[in-house]
Amino acid sequence: MVGTRLKNKNTHPAVPVMTESAKVKAGIQSAKRRTKKPTKDEQIRELQARLAAAERPDESVAVSKEPLVS
Repeated sequence: MVGTRLKNKNTHPAVPVMTESAKVKAGIQSAKRRTKKPTKDEQIRELQARLAAAERPDESVAVSKEPLVS
């Protein structure tokens, strides 16, 4: 008979003891850092700027940094 606990430990390894935020709070250096994900509004503005540059490469089009919805 195979021990269920041993099978579970092999299938689902243990969760890290400390979370990334707990390590940062304790001052422990972490190997991986997450980059800040741009918001949807920032992505839209960036894509609009790319589209405008592709459509009219000879003109320099300034895209507004104003929010799309007020």
